[in-house]
Amino acid sequence: MGTALSALGSVASAAVNIARLAFPSNLPFSLGPITFKGVEIPANLPGLGGMQVLETHDFPGGIRTVKAFGPFPREISWKGILLGNQALPRSFAIDRVRAAGSEVVLTYGQYQYSGFVAEYIGEVKNQWYVDYTLTFMPRVDLSGTQQPGSLEDPEQLMQTPLTGLQAIISNTFGITFPVQLITQITNVLTTVMAALLTGQGLIQNINGLERAAALASIQTFNAAAQTQLLQHSLDPITVSPILDAMSMVAVINLLLQNSTVAGWQVQLVNPDLPALAAQYYGDATLWTSIARANSMSDPTPVGTFNLIIPANPQIAATSQ
Repeated sequence: MGTALSALGSVASAAVNIARLAFPSNLPFSLGPITFKGVEIPANLPGLGGMQVLETHDFPGGIRTVKAFGPFPREISWKGILLGNQALPRSFAIDRVRAAGSEVVLTYGQYQYSGFVAEYIGEVKNQWYVDYTLTFMPRVDLSGTQQPGSLEDPEQLMQTPLTGLQAIISNTFGITFPVQLITQITNVLTTVMAALLTGQGLIQNINGLERAAALASIQTFNAAAQTQLLQHSLDPITVSPILDAMSMVAVINLLLQNSTVAGWQVQLVNPDLPALAAQYYGDATLWTSIARANSMSDPTPVGTFNLIIPANPQIAATSQ
């Protein structure tokens, strides 16, 4: 029975190989500068996708809170072949990427990851034919990054941080938060809502006096928040919600100073700003625009952040 199953498996494998030769794939498949075509594209590529890390807390009364910590891609391994008069040089180029520890982009159809070649083993049959096994360790999932979603107007962008600050005051999620900052957050909400009232709900119509009052309350909050961060620097349970509040206030600050800005708003854990710039602008070097818009300096900050991605990457510079 075992022999029969083994033989059947061999026949199936041979059928797949014949099909690959008869109907070569035209699916986009590349690793950095190396492009694979036709029968070079592997029939199997296990490991696409990944996991969403979730933190859950169950409370009496059947209440559960779930916080998403972001998508983490899986390790991807495959076996393939390189053909033609450039087979050996291409094999060598892939191995040099491994040896250098260089970060490259892996593209397979609609999937796209930025990461590293963790292992490459080439078996040279001859100078025109190389069998290989490759393991790729993704750092970030870039899949679908050419479609960041619909732009939001300033008033839409303002709604999320205002709701988040109100939740902190109401202690909606039972999070530990320094009492000293509750007063400052309340003042920010009060002055911002008063300013919106004078502008009849439109940020660009807010009068100068009310805008100045709201911005002053933000400055006062930021100073108090920095003090609390220093006092609780060794207590991550307290530091994390302070950073959350600061990111919300930074969004409000940007919108008040650039009343016609449009953009995208995302909530991320440990965001990768160069990856976001590549996603929304097609240029990873524009991460500094996202950083400025959100009062950041680190390209890979640690924590949970509500970020604004300005539609115009130059808009952030005018808020400094």
